[in-house]
Amino acid sequence: MSQDRVRGVLLGLAAGDLNGGPTQMAIRLAESLIEQQAYNIEDVALRYLAWWKEGAVDTGPTTASVMRLLEEGHSLDLATARVHRDTRGRTAGCNTVQRCGPIAMASFLEKEHLIRFAALESSITHWDPLAGEVCKGHVLLCRSLIEGLSWKDALRQAEYGRHFRVASAMRVDPSAKLSKGGFAPDVLKAAIAFVDAADSAASALQAAFDFAGGANYAPVLVGALAGARWGASSFPEEMYQHVVDLPRIQKAADTLAAQW
Repeated sequence: MSQDRVRGVLLGLAAGDLNGGPTQMAIRLAESLIEQQAYNIEDVALRYLAWWKEGAVDTGPTTASVMRLLEEGHSLDLATARVHRDTRGRTAGCNTVQRCGPIAMASFLEKEHLIRFAALESSITHWDPLAGEVCKGHVLLCRSLIEGLSWKDALRQAEYGRHFRVASAMRVDPSAKLSKGGFAPDVLKAAIAFVDAADSAASALQAAFDFAGGANYAPVLVGALAGARWGASSFPEEMYQHVVDLPRIQKAADTLAAQW
């Protein structure tokens, strides 16, 4: 069953991604993890840059700005710092948390090191540490679910020690008003609310689609979390109809799952 939950993170992410960018970045992260058998930030960044040069779409404005600077030959640190400055500190968007799920899938990455890798992954494009803090919470929640913890226990474990904005987002409050915006803590909060309220992966994802609108921020996380909670097999086939490169995604998911 744990292998089905491992597969569910990446396949659920893809099922929830109607626009395509997060899936394309996540598959490149997954393939880097498989080939390197480690988290290698330089390798991941080069894969993202290669995708950008191929004509990437749906990157989000922060990632697009960083990739343009990298393409011009600037260093990663300079590129992310400049974009953070130029946007007046508005680099805590949800692109990094949408793509980081494969880190939780990699059995060779020990759980106590996941938060460091999640922060590194976020730092490739988003300077604001809060984006990385949200990635930490999401990755730990996915890993705890993969390991078989109940939903409530996994939430408690993933929330412990997190930044107060992230911890608040991970506490379920049915009366809280959810945001459709792309601020990473808000997206995580909405995703957790939908998975918490649902009794299946399909119902969680459909509720998220109905809520999200065209920007489709929360459904990507809902798919990954629902997949980690209920497994890839819990998604009906029609929820993958929009997915580009599905065989490639399935291959990466199967490879990471086989290592559990």
